[in-house]
Amino acid sequence: MDNLLNLLSLADQFGREATSPEALLSAFLPRLLTANAGIAEATVYRLGTTAMLPWSSAGSTTAPTPKPLTGQSLYEQALDSDAPAHDGLTLILPMRVGSTIIGVLALTYEATVTQNDEVAGALAQHLALHLEQALTKALFARQHIASVTLDASENVIDVAKALSSAVNLNQADLTLYVVRWNGNNIEGMHQLEYTGKPRYEPISAMSRDYLQVWHRQWQSVVDVLWHRAAEESAVDNLMRETLIPSYVDSAYILPLRFGQKILALAVFNSREAISLTSNERSILQSIGEKAAIVMRQLLWEAQQTFPQTTDADQLADQLRQMQATADYSKDVQSATTAPDIMKSTLSVLFRLLDVQYTAISLFNHNNYKLEIRAERHFAAVSVDVNEAISPDTHTVASDAWTQQSLQHVADLASKPEVAHPHRSSLSQIMAVPIQGRNGYSGVLEIGSAKETPFTNADISQLNQIANQLGIALANVASFEMSARRASMKTLANDIKSRIQRQTDIEGLMQVTVEELSRALDAKAGRIRLGVENATIMQEDA
Repeated sequence: MDNLLNLLSLADQFGREATSPEALLSAFLPRLLTANAGIAEATVYRLGTTAMLPWSSAGSTTAPTPKPLTGQSLYEQALDSDAPAHDGLTLILPMRVGSTIIGVLALTYEATVTQNDEVAGALAQHLALHLEQALTKALFARQHIASVTLDASENVIDVAKALSSAVNLNQADLTLYVVRWNGNNIEGMHQLEYTGKPRYEPISAMSRDYLQVWHRQWQSVVDVLWHRAAEESAVDNLMRETLIPSYVDSAYILPLRFGQKILALAVFNSREAISLTSNERSILQSIGEKAAIVMRQLLWEAQQTFPQTTDADQLADQLRQMQATADYSKDVQSATTAPDIMKSTLSVLFRLLDVQYTAISLFNHNNYKLEIRAERHFAAVSVDVNEAISPDTHTVASDAWTQQSLQHVADLASKPEVAHPHRSSLSQIMAVPIQGRNGYSGVLEIGSAKETPFTNADISQLNQIANQLGIALANVASFEMSARRASMKTLANDIKSRIQRQTDIEGLMQVTVEELSRALDAKAGRIRLGVENATIMQEDA
């Protein structure tokens, strides 16, 4: 199994070149078998809602089958314990990136051999990093295509077709359920049939009263991944019986929401398990946001909702803001560096909210302090500031962080106890926590020189930007961590290769200290080695 270390750099190469996870695996797994003659079969299974789904395989004479999740299988034991599991001649290796479970790598040997589980596990984790990156890369490409297609949509049917092609789930069929609004009241829900002759079919099983209650319950639901074995779900019995056919194993439900109103439900039904990581779901939610904006525009133009001409200017402004938010979401989620994300955030806040100050502060886990990373005051923009803040310097932002809630001072002049370096040029300040996938990561702060108070719409807009910012920063952090791990493992291979060519202990030590010093950007390095009779051997870089 030590030979597998030599495949790490090959996985890096395929990871950079692959346009999809399937392309990565189809290129890598055969090379894995070639490099290790004792391995007869290699299969990657992806974790799904109700089963481990075969993703790709090499060396198998028959197609691998899904492994049902029973709570007792060795595949689940490997994932739960985050440690290799043995099933006869098969070694099952968990694949995860942080808290995100990708699946398992199953290696079947021709005969019993002495296996280095730790080395094999490192390979599986390395492959998992590249698979997650390939998943994200492929979905970003589909998101771009969906955005272009949605912009060209002429009716709701075009929106449904664009969603169907963008969300590539495991043999899942899309049904779009359109919510019909009359002002602030729901008139009913219609099933859109778009594959044949287009038609709207009303769903009589769902009364207006039921739909009103359902809509209130789903106000905070961003999506639902449902399966028949789920003990708890936002999908009640009537929804399940109406929207999900009896033959369906799993479903992904994506609300298309404009403001506070759900315009439609995109329901993806599959006879098999569905696999989605939290990263994939966040990108699908962004596609749903774009689809909702386009759908709302189409419905508005057709005067199917909000027909009052007196609201036209206000609605047009809302559409402009929602479009800007969707464009911002697409920009930051495709960005590869934190400074680019922060610059885009500063810019969009100045455009959308007419503010004169905004700052992004992130929590530094090394010194346990909140630090400003990017700031804009009128036309002056600063990025990579790294300035620690406290209640004595930035009261509102500090309170938002410690209380983990939105903080708003509407009249700075009447609050002399509120500290801020630019308070003399601002009338009000508002700050909201930035929440990523794993909890709060910082604070987003805005300030206005105008006396007109921030509205509820401004607060909603700030929260949306903060949510997208948190997700984008988490994506970049994950990407950078993966790149660092890949670089360090490649370096480890290079050092190992050079060490193996050394014929004496002095040469071995010299190579090791030189390479480690170079990798860690250290000015000097030293190895102290204890040998017999307490003699100390030492080698300096």
